[in-house]
Amino acid sequence: MNINLGKTIKLIRENKGLTQTYISNGILTQGNLSKFENLNLEIGGSSLIAILNRLEMSLEELLYINNNFRITKRNNIIQKFYSLSYNDRKAVKNLLNDIGKYSEKADDFLMEAIEEICTSLMILMKTNNMEKARKGVSNIWAHLSKRNHLYISDIYLLNSMLFFFPHQAGREIIKYLFRGIDKYKNFKGIEKIKINCLLNFSVILIKNREYKEALIYIENAISLCKLYKEYLNISVCYIRKGICLNQIKKENKTVFWFNKGFKLLIALDEMDLLDQLKDEVERLNYRV
Repeated sequence: MNINLGKTIKLIRENKGLTQTYISNGILTQGNLSKFENLNLEIGGSSLIAILNRLEMSLEELLYINNNFRITKRNNIIQKFYSLSYNDRKAVKNLLNDIGKYSEKADDFLMEAIEEICTSLMILMKTNNMEKARKGVSNIWAHLSKRNHLYISDIYLLNSMLFFFPHQAGREIIKYLFRGIDKYKNFKGIEKIKINCLLNFSVILIKNREYKEALIYIENAISLCKLYKEYLNISVCYIRKGICLNQIKKENKTVFWFNKGFKLLIALDEMDLLDQLKDEVERLNYRV
């Protein structure tokens, strides 16, 4: 990979008005930097990272520039999966189409896992057959459960699989997830993943009529949403809080939380999500 990045680094360096002497100092010889920039030498990962630090640039930005200021097909699939709404049939179907067009997914565990999870989600949405849908993700869980450490991609995969397991197994998985998340406590964007995990598991608990426990997860999510100004997620939290309070017979507080969530979604112009959540509320026999 490095040999393909040398020319891009040369263009960035020259555009910033930086000399080879400045960039190479203490990292590698000026001659070797010149060879790298002219695609005549490969360099080690540590040297590449040191050069990027001197250029004040991340590897992610370099790859974006190297791909003509476009996200790579692989990263585009990953980003779509990370932001996927798991009950959005159209989005899941489109992601499956993107994966089908990606020709380099063989022997790529993450790509294969995303494809398997999306296929299982489509099976679940079309047939409502949980046992059939679960078969597709069982191998992914068997693979991830053996790891001593969860990485960011693993956390997203497990979060998307929560719906496929009985809620008792889900409790163990969510603990496993949070242990992985805690190791990344200072990593960019990690708290948003935690919010999504809390919300997803709260749905499982609600479906199993464990409303008091679901409320605990929702309150934790609300605290994080307020801290990180996650307004869209907090609107979902408010509505789910209303669902739980209604089911545990605190109807006097139910309408307040429903209205708070619905008004926030209207303000954010998230009408599709508003309709989805109204349907969710009405399925639980509460008229809004």
